[in-house]
Amino acid sequence: MAHNLEFEYKAKCCAEELYAMMTRDAAKLPKYVLQMIHNVQILPGDGDVRVGSVFIWDYVRGDKPSSAMKKDKVTAVDHKNMSITFTGFEGELTNGFTSLSSTLNYYHTNTEGWEL
Repeated sequence: MAHNLEFEYKAKCCAEELYAMMTRDAAKLPKYVLQMIHNVQILPGDGDVRVGSVFIWDYVRGDKPSSAMKKDKVTAVDHKNMSITFTGFEGELTNGFTSLSSTLNYYHTNTEGWEL
């Protein structure tokens, strides 16, 4: 049985800057969203996110002192259209799923800001 979950997130910032954060400076994400992410590591560690790169996320668990880990492999990157696709393959947040993938598309809106 396949399920699909879609959501849209709007924020007031530059789409290019946020996309650059995910593809070049992802290790800095905990600094900006410390209420969601304890740590993120990107492998290989050369700073270039590409197909085959692995993100190891340590997510905040509500009010608990421990984190929940998830590993994602980058399965598609489109720099021109500011899109990145991940497939989760390990960690607590993949439990109960046979497949877990997400695509992040960054684009400008007609109002100030960007959408994800």
